[in-house]
Amino acid sequence: MDTAVLVARLVIAAIFLIAAIGKLLDLQGSRRSLVEFGVPARAASVGGTLLPLVELAVAIALIVQPWAQWGGAAALVLMLAFVGGISNAMAKGEQPDCNCFGALHSAPAGWRALARNSALAIASGFVAVRGPGPSVTAWVAARSALELVAIGAGIAIAALAAICARAIWDNRRLRRQLGRAEETVAAIPPGLPVGAMAPSFSVPDGDGGHVSLESLRARGLPLLLVFVRAGCGPSEAFLPELEDLRERLAGRVTIGVVGSGSVARYATSLASLSDAIERDPLLAQELDELDQLFETYRVVATPSAVLVAPLGGIDSATVDGRLAVLSLLRLTLARSAPVGGSVSANGSGHVTALEV
Repeated sequence: MDTAVLVARLVIAAIFLIAAIGKLLDLQGSRRSLVEFGVPARAASVGGTLLPLVELAVAIALIVQPWAQWGGAAALVLMLAFVGGISNAMAKGEQPDCNCFGALHSAPAGWRALARNSALAIASGFVAVRGPGPSVTAWVAARSALELVAIGAGIAIAALAAICARAIWDNRRLRRQLGRAEETVAAIPPGLPVGAMAPSFSVPDGDGGHVSLESLRARGLPLLLVFVRAGCGPSEAFLPELEDLRERLAGRVTIGVVGSGSVARYATSLASLSDAIERDPLLAQELDELDQLFETYRVVATPSAVLVAPLGGIDSATVDGRLAVLSLLRLTLARSAPVGGSVSANGSGHVTALEV
């Protein structure tokens, strides 16, 4: 039983010590928490400073054997006050920030905080009733070296199990949050809303220079922005066709291929994309710039395309895939042609003719 009392004392002392340090690092939060629990502001201003000092004193008393029983009684009073405050808030349907560990950890007061404080109240009552128990030095002196090693190993295993359990719980919680976030993102269509202004950009053009949105819009024609990515097979296969269309439709629509420079740079590396990035810092820099631009335009797949009106507004939904890009191009030509015009394709989907 003496061992149980000593363990209870040290566990409670450690928790009170951590809580006191956390609150001392965030006195403003400690005062705010008391106000949220219904303590008058003036009293909370003083109490928020005194509370961590009291917790620190209780922790010290629990460690020092002659004072341990009084420390247990003081801890019991504090824990009962905490349990009462949390229970009262929950009865009102409120969940104020408990600020239990101050700057180290804080969460809304709820069932978990109530259960934790109730368990600590029981442990504190046990120490207060059973007495101080042995001192740490006397308890250690009464144990053999083998016993101390076994106890140390047991404590280490228990601590590791607690850390693993916490990590597993956090991982599951994060996976649930990630799943909900992915569902939310999946429900949002890709691309910017029609009517929004197209964000300005300047990215490498593959010839040592840069191409910007302003330079692509300079001709005053509808602008079809096509996004391609290095390492994307469909993007690489689509590039020759896009280059042909850009030349043939130069008087009708401007086709700006964003990312073609990095695709060409990667094509000469004869390596995997990860290896090419390691060998070519400029390629890595270009891909970083493109990733930021794709994020700005909310491009989630390549090849993708969006139409930008001559005045700079987004004029279509963002589409992805070669056939969808060609369909958007046909629609653009049909809208801009003085007489009906279209891009026709054969059964394989390749452009065969342009009717002007």
